[in-house]
Amino acid sequence: MRFFFMDIGSTFIKLSVYDSDKKEYLFAQKVPFPQPMLADGVHFTVERRAIDAVILSAMETAHAHDCKKVLISVQMHGYLLRYVDGTMSEYISWQDQSGDDSAAALRAIDFSRRGTRLKKNLPLAKLYPQRDTLVGAEFFTLGSYVTHLLTGKNRTHKTDACASGLYPLDDLRGIGRASRDSFCPRSAMRSAPAAAIAACRSTRRWATMRSATSAAEPTATRIF
Repeated sequence: MRFFFMDIGSTFIKLSVYDSDKKEYLFAQKVPFPQPMLADGVHFTVERRAIDAVILSAMETAHAHDCKKVLISVQMHGYLLRYVDGTMSEYISWQDQSGDDSAAALRAIDFSRRGTRLKKNLPLAKLYPQRDTLVGAEFFTLGSYVTHLLTGKNRTHKTDACASGLYPLDDLRGIGRASRDSFCPRSAMRSAPAAAIAACRSTRRWATMRSATSAAEPTATRIF
């Protein structure tokens, strides 16, 4: 069986094809991650369509090598939003330092339960100041966005989701409406068996591929 590996880093995206029967790599390449459209020392934004292009091109490579499984690792702490009108934001990188880490509501959260800490590049710290304008928006990590691009499903591994600051590691539940921190997600993240969520239902040519995933994969959910 042939596996396709894709490591989506901040500088390069590393690709390789491994044949488990021959026990050898058949292909290896690295391509640049798209350059920012805005990088002013505080903000760091990358064009979403540029990311789409490089990911879809990589998947064509996987298809050309007849890969049956895809394993993806990805930079964390970045995010995209789908607004209530259906439009998508650009990618806000982990290198973006525009968050507010001084808000009392944020300082009241025990981020150690979320496997992270309060800092200016934390997605939650960037979303909190905009909470009044983001009601109903859907949150994507870069990892869940890549899954969505390939399968139509906004899902990722819990370690990627929790790195946003939105969810505790133990139960994957947002703080919720009952809390005084009402800016947090309304609904808990859902998990499902890997086989159920790994199946690609896209009409693209790689739709028959399966991604190697862990047994509990949360769905990034709506925020605010």
